[in-house]
Amino acid sequence: MKRTDSALARMLCAAIFTILPPACAEARDPFSPFMAESDANPLAAVHSAESAAAGAQTSDKPIIHLLGTVNYGGAAYKLIEAGKQVRRVALKTPSPPYPVAAAAVSPANTPMSIDVTNIDLRALLQVFARLGNTNILASDSVKGSITVDLRNLTWAQALDVLLQSKGLASRRIGEVLWIAPQEELARRQKMEQTLAAAQVQQETLQGELFQLNYQKAETLRKLLHIGDDGRSKPNAGSSLLSARGSAIVDARTNQLLITDTPGALNQVRALIGKIDIASRQVLIQAYIVEANHQFSRNLGVRLGFATGNHGAAAASSGGPPADAPHRNGGALDLPARALGGLRAGQLALSLFNPSAGRFLSLELSALEADGQGRIVSSPRVVTADQQAALIEQGEEIPYQQAAGQGATSTAFKKANLKLQVTPQITPDDQIILNVDINKDSRGIATPGGLAINTKHIKTQVQVENDGTVVIGGIYTETIADNKTQVPLLGDLPVLGNLFKSTEKLHDKTELLIFLTPKIVGNEAAAGAAAAVSPP
Repeated sequence: MKRTDSALARMLCAAIFTILPPACAEARDPFSPFMAESDANPLAAVHSAESAAAGAQTSDKPIIHLLGTVNYGGAAYKLIEAGKQVRRVALKTPSPPYPVAAAAVSPANTPMSIDVTNIDLRALLQVFARLGNTNILASDSVKGSITVDLRNLTWAQALDVLLQSKGLASRRIGEVLWIAPQEELARRQKMEQTLAAAQVQQETLQGELFQLNYQKAETLRKLLHIGDDGRSKPNAGSSLLSARGSAIVDARTNQLLITDTPGALNQVRALIGKIDIASRQVLIQAYIVEANHQFSRNLGVRLGFATGNHGAAAASSGGPPADAPHRNGGALDLPARALGGLRAGQLALSLFNPSAGRFLSLELSALEADGQGRIVSSPRVVTADQQAALIEQGEEIPYQQAAGQGATSTAFKKANLKLQVTPQITPDDQIILNVDINKDSRGIATPGGLAINTKHIKTQVQVENDGTVVIGGIYTETIADNKTQVPLLGDLPVLGNLFKSTEKLHDKTELLIFLTPKIVGNEAAAGAAAAVSPP
């Protein structure tokens, strides 16, 4: 509300005497103090008006009614009615210092309370317009009176409750808020849509050729709901093209020729500007390791001492990461064993920050040197944001299967290690990895075919840029009795034991997957792609 308090008082007084009929001209006398004091103190004007109202109740002067109160932005107001024709807002005396005009505060977050009885609806909308410093235009069909008692609502909330209680709705047109019954607004909107559709039918069609640099033209065609025949399908979903629009895809040059109205072409141009951008790249370094079951724990301890750590977390079976369960100074347990009451054969995750990841390759090299395990594969691949990268290594095992009428044919089953990773870059440059791992191995031969031993892990984990996630929990246990002897001499009774030996082997290994994603720029991605190593 841009008017000052004194201007508000003058407006109230002027409105009362302007609207009242000439027969009531004598009413100027009771309000003389109101006009005289309004410039000096608008609060005193309210008291003068109230006193004049009390004297008018027993005379032929216009009757003034108190309709209710409004509290808005720290200021208190009274709503009065004079001659059953004019209702305006006036300041109620607050405690000094006097509050600043309420319109200085945004209506969106200004607390408001209103308590009025049997007030004209259109007059109340005028009050809302002045308090919220908003242009409000009410339809001629907005009529009637209303009683309102609302507490501690914002201006927008109070107006919304008021409109809903009377079956009204609002629509903003530029700087004006138009208020009308819901049915009237719906009819008006439908009429405007019909008129707009008729105008589109009369518009001249134009053609424009769009060159796509990063997106496929065929992908954009589907996004625009354009059928295989090149015609727009507005009913198939939210389409930017009109019913008369069409598009032709040139897959060879990755161009899209669109014919439509100028307005539709502008929308398509804006859409292409937003989605036809270069995707960020992620370099994924993977180590696939087979190690004895103690290696994971020892690795966690060594990395903890090396980094002083600091930044490892653990999770199991797809649950959210939690702090690593064992810390003692710099010692860190990599918990690729039982976690949270789960058995050791289940999925285990560990997260390392970049400082620990720097020592990873050294530790894995020492693993092979000590004979505690081996690096099965160490692939490196670059993929775009939210695009899957697939790494697969293994063998295809042939087997015979029936082909009908007594014939047989040769078929193949895969027994391999498959790693599929889909990275997603977050706004804070963290990386979400969707990981799908299959570890298949040759099983026993059966009359129905060859059995395949399968181990499968599927999980999602969030890693910081250049951090490392370790996925473990896939165990292989080998139990064997090995017997060696000297030919002939080992078969001698009693003495043969001197020429033979028996060894019992119980070996338990764990498959560990180390994944280190790193966000790279276009130049770094090109260099990394050239250095991609095979599995």
